Amino acid sequence: MAVTIAAVIAPLPNNDDEEDTKSKGQSCEADLETKESTMAWEEGDLELPADVSEKIISTMTKRQKVHAILDATGFQEEHYADRNRILRNIALIISFSLIIFSVIIFTLDSLPAYYRRDLLSFFVSEAVCIGWFTIELFTRAVTCSDMPSFSKSPMNWIDLVAIFPFYMDIVVRFTGSSGASNANGLVLLRVIRLTRAFRVFKLSKYNEGVQIVVAAVVRSQDALSLLAFLMMIATVLFGSSMFYAEQGAADFSETERRWIRREAYGGDAVQHPFKSIPHAFWWCLVTVTSVGYGDMYPVTLPGYLVGCG
Repeated sequence: MAVTIAAVIAPLPNNDDEEDTKSKGQSCEADLETKESTMAWEEGDLELPADVSEKIISTMTKRQKVHAILDATGFQEEHYADRNRILRNIALIISFSLIIFSVIIFTLDSLPAYYRRDLLSFFVSEAVCIGWFTIELFTRAVTCSDMPSFSKSPMNWIDLVAIFPFYMDIVVRFTGSSGASNANGLVLLRVIRLTRAFRVFKLSKYNEGVQIVVAAVVRSQDALSLLAFLMMIATVLFGSSMFYAEQGAADFSETERRWIRREAYGGDAVQHPFKSIPHAFWWCLVTVTSVGYGDMYPVTLPGYLVGCG
């Protein structure tokens, strides 16, 4: 009887509540389907539905879309770049081609036929390449959504170092004077021009294999640090041992302040190759790495023993 009364007293279900429950359930199912579709797209299993894709793109700003074309980071930008593959591929082809072209110009400029001739064609070609690199870097910096992460990226610093020499070259040329200051300016100019070789590293952004190798090296930094530490210990130990072991084959000249090899060991005023412990470090490094240039080698029995160790 109590159950019957409770059933009679209990309020009848409201149709509005049932509709709200159904709508919430449908909304949750739609969100779940969207999430599952997104996860499947990230894993490369299927293509996102059109409505889900439009929903993702509609939340992006113009800055994000521009950044996605030049350097897609994150799910939204990667999806937008995937939807606009033509624009993305055009930007990649232009950047890749100009990197290759600038490296070719950089190497050709060192040929005797072109060295120090300051050809206008080389300058214009360099200016075109640097102009694109500058616009690309500036655009990516302005449109990025996370400036701290952008400024910490090693590849962005490589991009900056790649374009820096061109502008410094122009400054040194127009501010250079005669005499000693001009000579110092030329030395600085050579050092600055050397940094143009860093443009080769820009190619790694467009090669997935190189990125895999870099990621593997980063993950192995603990083992590499241990290897470098053991190499340093071996260099100091065997380099200093070789220096003192080979002192029996040379005499130190107080007047000339250098080691001279004795005649019994092929001397006759020949300078001793193991002039100091730092010089012996070089012998140790080329020996451990199996290079063996042959410019430094032991000639005494103690030196042979150290070399065998």
